[in-house]
Amino acid sequence: MKDMVSISYCGDHTKGPTSNIFGREHATMLFKTIEYVKAELDNIDIVVCSVGFPGWPTRFDLELDSETHYLWKIFAEARFVTRNDNPGYAEGATWSVRQALDAAIQLGRNYLIHMCEDVVPFRGELRKMMSSLKDTAKPISYIGKMWRTEKQFATQFFGCYVPCFTNFNGLGENGMLVEDYMGHFVRNASKQIIEENYYHTHTFSDYLKIMESI
Repeated sequence: MKDMVSISYCGDHTKGPTSNIFGREHATMLFKTIEYVKAELDNIDIVVCSVGFPGWPTRFDLELDSETHYLWKIFAEARFVTRNDNPGYAEGATWSVRQALDAAIQLGRNYLIHMCEDVVPFRGELRKMMSSLKDTAKPISYIGKMWRTEKQFATQFFGCYVPCFTNFNGLGENGMLVEDYMGHFVRNASKQIIEENYYHTHTFSDYLKIMESI
């Protein structure tokens, strides 16, 4: 059976509550992340989970090195689950996790690694996380790092056993930050807490520097 990696991608190119990224740079980042994941893991489904996605661009608008160019290149490598509106910064992040879970359930995938498009895992970490999830001698529901407090858990890069996440609410819980909601959701679950095992970039130039250095 294939494993699955989902990658969140804000289709309106919002980065954080107050900033944006150029569409071409953003789509390039997503394409490079998918290529990186494919190089690290074999026999996987890749699903792009996107809020604020306005609809698929026509190939008549295709220009080399454009956003449309990269989206069509990605189309050959990954499935897309989209929502045309963006419910908000934290809400959109929570919803992308729900999109990933829905896709995994539909495809019959029990093991899922979810990540943001601007995350670059350390070399070998994707394999380690997937191996930990599939270790039936030490079953776990969630693998990831603590966020800012002991009650918050990472959502920008984590792994989970999908059957234990079927009730994850894409709307979150009472306006909670997504990391707060994840902590709330897995508070009684079997977890493997790990140290920082990825680079989280915030700009296209930072992303390219990391990609060139690993």
